[in-house]
Amino acid sequence: MGSDLMYLTYETRTGAICGQSTSEPPNYPGYASIALPIAPDINANYVDGPAVKPRVTIDWAKVPSDAFVSTNDAVPVTGFVLPTAPGTWRLRAVGKYRGERTLTIQTPAEVDATLIDQTKTEGERRRMLVMSPGGSKKTVYSLKQSEVDNWNDLGSSIATSLTAFLGLPVIKQKRKFRFALAEAAFRGEPNPAAAIARFAAGSDAANAEAARIEAIEQAGVAAIKAATTIAAKRAAYAAINWNWSA
Repeated sequence: MGSDLMYLTYETRTGAICGQSTSEPPNYPGYASIALPIAPDINANYVDGPAVKPRVTIDWAKVPSDAFVSTNDAVPVTGFVLPTAPGTWRLRAVGKYRGERTLTIQTPAEVDATLIDQTKTEGERRRMLVMSPGGSKKTVYSLKQSEVDNWNDLGSSIATSLTAFLGLPVIKQKRKFRFALAEAAFRGEPNPAAAIARFAAGSDAANAEAARIEAIEQAGVAAIKAATTIAAKRAAYAAINWNWSA
């Protein structure tokens, strides 16, 4: 054959093209060569008899019976069935079919840990929508809550609390109700009662939502742990209703 030809070496069993050269390669057991005037894309094609044909993308959901598939770099075989045993499986189609996939099958304990972690992560994400994520703002919220508690300690009603507040020395008023006094002054309010009410309302709403989410999270985690099969654990996770309310 002329030197202008391109030689493809392929595996006779699978048709997978292994290489190409401008000179005729030696014969090796299990391999053959074919000469072509133009070299094709060796990754996108395979050899079927005397012809070079385009490879077909494999459907891993329904692997054809004639597909050669390598599992964890082992010798490719036909009649492939997806693994069911726990582990990580590297799948690669060769020859007529093309495609790769990494399949991870978890043990029940691994599924348990994964789903519980996902549940707790989602719970934390939702709580952070109504609570301070940290830093100075978290400190401010804590101090405001202390002011609400201090105000409630002064009396059982707004009137009695206000009377007790007015009876405190000014220095104690400032130390116990620094944020409420600042907000009242900014808003032009005569005393901190309205500011304290706003602090309490905000805190109550955030705490109620955090408690709701916590109840859902804990129940979800318990259901996942109680399930005895992988399918049941996944069903328990899918059944978590983050929109529940009492």
